[in-house]
Amino acid sequence: RLVARLLDEVRRVRSAASAWSLLKWLLRGARRRLSRRSRGMAERLLFEIAFIRDFRSAAKFAGRLFRHVLVVARSRSTGFFRRRSANRPVEPQIPQANGSPQEQQAPDTSTACLMPRGRSASAVRPIACGPKAEAVFPDIAGSPDGARRWGQRQANIVLADTPAESDAFRPTVVLSDNPRLAVPVFDPRIHNPVGWRRKVQYRVAALGHLDLLPEHAEARYGLKRPNALKRPNLDLIRRCHHIEDARAFHDGPVERAATLARLAATGAPVRVLDDDPDLERLLGTDFHQLLRTDLRHADATTRELHSVRLRRAALRGHSAQARIGQLCRAAGQEPCPGPGVSILLATRRPGFLSRAVANVAKQDYPRLELVLALHGGGFEDADIARAVAPLAIPVEIVRADAESAFPEVLNAATAAANGDLVTKMDDDDLYDAHHVWDLVLAREYAAAHLVGKGMEVVYLARRDQTVECNRFGGETSSPDLAGGTLLLSRDDLAEIGGWQGDAPYEDRTLIANVARAGGRTYQTHGNGYVLVRHGHKHSWIAADEEFYARATAVHRGFRPSLAGMDGERPF
Repeated sequence: RLVARLLDEVRRVRSAASAWSLLKWLLRGARRRLSRRSRGMAERLLFEIAFIRDFRSAAKFAGRLFRHVLVVARSRSTGFFRRRSANRPVEPQIPQANGSPQEQQAPDTSTACLMPRGRSASAVRPIACGPKAEAVFPDIAGSPDGARRWGQRQANIVLADTPAESDAFRPTVVLSDNPRLAVPVFDPRIHNPVGWRRKVQYRVAALGHLDLLPEHAEARYGLKRPNALKRPNLDLIRRCHHIEDARAFHDGPVERAATLARLAATGAPVRVLDDDPDLERLLGTDFHQLLRTDLRHADATTRELHSVRLRRAALRGHSAQARIGQLCRAAGQEPCPGPGVSILLATRRPGFLSRAVANVAKQDYPRLELVLALHGGGFEDADIARAVAPLAIPVEIVRADAESAFPEVLNAATAAANGDLVTKMDDDDLYDAHHVWDLVLAREYAAAHLVGKGMEVVYLARRDQTVECNRFGGETSSPDLAGGTLLLSRDDLAEIGGWQGDAPYEDRTLIANVARAGGRTYQTHGNGYVLVRHGHKHSWIAADEEFYARATAVHRGFRPSLAGMDGERPF
């Protein structure tokens, strides 16, 4: 019967459009009957075919398909598939002072071993009462009476649908009074921007059937909404310029808000096509306005900046840990504190002190500490007091002799730190207010031991030019981290022996030691950070031509907007 129907469909082919329809029908049938891996390949073929507009795009698709077939055939001929491992740490080489690689004289860290990162435990244990509350935290459904029987796992807060379900237990948060807390949470280890792509073709897909979209929509491929957040659909979403969404795709505003929050956490640029007051009430005005932004034909930089704003809003507002903090505040309790971060700011240039401390003052992470390491003389007490006066966070001041090596200064600063995590900031680079938050979030969802940002935007002050270097979007395991953005735990730093190596290669030595100890190094996005080269006693001596060699674009003047920042020229 199948062969007879196939022959009947072939006889009906009268044009190229009908031929494409036949091919799609065959792929859909194969997708239902093949294995999971094969169904994913069929889905990918349907996705590629949907965006064929002319002969040129068809030729490109045929070329990509032919290359893929060759790779698969060559792999099978050797008896195994060569799979790329994104989690395998790459051990960088440690350069000597003369710039040559030094592999044999690296510090001995053979006894160091970094344990795999696990999920952060929360001291707050909520329990849900009612179907809406159970949907927020599906794995903690129960009753107040059941909460009392937890023993060592006694619940701290009850989340209830209505006041009638909350009389037997206190403290209680009622969803009818706090509708924004009704959005189901997500796990950042599952929904995150790892593997996000900056460079994609202009493809627009919909989060449901195309027939349900309004007339002004641009989508040419419709995803199956119930499976939109599962593979292989997530892989297809990462290949799209943006995703369009409509109210008709969803069962209700709560389900829609949860789906959009998860998509935003993956970094997928989402455009909501209709104005939904219920969605705005659940997600908040700022998040809703981001989703309503018109992304049509946005360039790569604009698209990435928008994606970063979306993932920040989702990860900081709708993850499980974020929701527990919101529950604590709604119940009148102190929220469960996140990890404390100590900023190690070492400087030997008194003229840069105020500018460097200003970068710390703008950070919006809630638990911060500044460890100010003054390397050498020339720092007057009055100038120090004036620089740190605007800070509302604890400050520790460490002084070191000018003859002390820079790793020794950093180790002294680390010994004075009180935070669970330490991050290094340079006195001449520029940081936006979300910089520390970005690093803490990346460390959590990537389960990495060492995280940082890449040198994607560099300002050459002497030439008054802004250079974009290696802008590929980050969000991948990589040792290519800027020294002024490194963040790791104090325990891991102590395990690998602290800061080592000869200046100015203490950063590369640290990265190499983490990789040698079995740790994972992760590069998040580069937005919110600008590397500044000004020629005033840099510890890392590098000619401007080195940045030109890695440049993907060069712009006249100071362009902090390329990194999602604003401000005046620093030098």
